[in-house]
Amino acid sequence: MNALLRLAWILALIVSVLALGVEWYAKASAVEAYIIAAKDPSMVEMNRATFIPSSTDKSSPEFRREVMAIYGSPSDDIDRVLFVPHEKFVRPGELPGLVLLPVDKMKNENPQQLKSVLFFTRPVRYGALFMAFIAYVVWRLKRRQEPPPPAPAAP
Repeated sequence: MNALLRLAWILALIVSVLALGVEWYAKASAVEAYIIAAKDPSMVEMNRATFIPSSTDKSSPEFRREVMAIYGSPSDDIDRVLFVPHEKFVRPGELPGLVLLPVDKMKNENPQQLKSVLFFTRPVRYGALFMAFIAYVVWRLKRRQEPPPPAPAAP
């Protein structure tokens, strides 16, 4: 029983550390982008050719929304996405600091978001850490309750 409890707390601790590693890797490899509903490429070219900004202040939210409207439907929320090829991102020439990710929901394009990964890894990490703690405490208590091994017989 002691060997099983010892194995349980060690494995639970390993699972917790692995979940932490997955979180770290996901955060390090995530790309911040505005996810927008994509427009047809011919429509994008026409919009780029006829683009006349209403504001000259490139740092204003209105200008950012107007640039997003060239490539798709504007969005106010920036998301961190994972496992998306760099070719899919659009960095418009009108506002080079802006990163857009046009997706076509009709083709079931749904990029993996960091918040989805964290939604699953955090409970796994904390649950495994809690289980490791409980198994360790029970293992220590069981070790104390075991009678000492018998003394060797005298010759």
